[in-house]
Amino acid sequence: MRSLKNCVVLSPGIIFCLWAAVMPNLLFGQAATASLSGRVTDASNAAVPNATLTIRNTATSATQTATTDEQGRYALLDLPIGLYDLTVSKAGFQNTARTGLTLTVGSAPVLDFQLTVGQASETVSVNAEAIQVETTTAAVSSLVNQTQMRELPLNGRDWEQLILLAPGVLSYPQGGSSALTSVANAYSISGTRPEGYANTLDGEDMLNWWQRNAGGDVTGTTLGIDAIAEFQTLTGTYSAQYAGNGGAIIGVTKSGTNEFHGSAYEFFRNSALDSRGFFDGPSVPPFRRNQYGGTIGGPIKKNKVFFFANYEGIRQFLATTAVNYVPTGNFVKDNCAPPGVCGEPGFSRDVGALPGSQRRIV
Repeated sequence: MRSLKNCVVLSPGIIFCLWAAVMPNLLFGQAATASLSGRVTDASNAAVPNATLTIRNTATSATQTATTDEQGRYALLDLPIGLYDLTVSKAGFQNTARTGLTLTVGSAPVLDFQLTVGQASETVSVNAEAIQVETTTAAVSSLVNQTQMRELPLNGRDWEQLILLAPGVLSYPQGGSSALTSVANAYSISGTRPEGYANTLDGEDMLNWWQRNAGGDVTGTTLGIDAIAEFQTLTGTYSAQYAGNGGAIIGVTKSGTNEFHGSAYEFFRNSALDSRGFFDGPSVPPFRRNQYGGTIGGPIKKNKVFFFANYEGIRQFLATTAVNYVPTGNFVKDNCAPPGVCGEPGFSRDVGALPGSQRRIV
């Protein structure tokens, strides 16, 4: 029988933001962000140098700018995931705007622009997605977004189970309920051992005891899926910046926006809904699990500072059916000496699966 109560998992987003504000000089990229690059040309396909590109996150209004070089090339780096609008401007040309750009974790799409001669007050708008074919990296990757995490069935709401959606990833058998091997499954990526692959969340190392996945602890729990925006699984030919043993899991938490948003939920399992197993007695072993929590996010100061908090609690009571072997009357009569010892109160003997024994369900 195992009882699990008040397993509380809090989002590291707030702690990460405070750390980032206090120690800005120590920040470094771990590709928990996206990037955008491309080339700006005119109608004759000649490069347009010194054109200004301004990209704006539609949820937070955060902006970033870049200028094209002599060959018309630009690069916008370290962009948080989300939805963006991009504007290109240059004196003597009409402004060109691209709206509805969705950038995902680790993505690096290439987006080229062709400017038209005209007044800067005139704007050519295009509402389209960026090209999703990665031409700047040879990495083999798989992306799992928030919609998949929300709608796919997950036992225990463990988002790391969705790592199995990536090709070349297999579930490693459980090692039993112990602090050494944990009660959670480990994963083998591209045939490697289930220890030591890179596992980061918002750029921070999340490997647990024994170099296992983030859920590889005593309780087998990870950060709730309501706090995860999306994650990427790299299974081959990825950059050396991730290190790791044969694979990398790059996760990103949700963040606050200019609008308040949140959720509340409870999921439950109960033995009253279970069918009786083959070895169960007249009743199903009692099992109750309540998994509940909520999220809230919003602005502290609009367009400047945001917050996001997540709480998830688990209460569980689980009983199981075990099969033991006990000696039959004939075994006691023929094998116990001196006579009568086996029948004395308090006598205990581990007979295992001996010949002539019978099974008893307890």
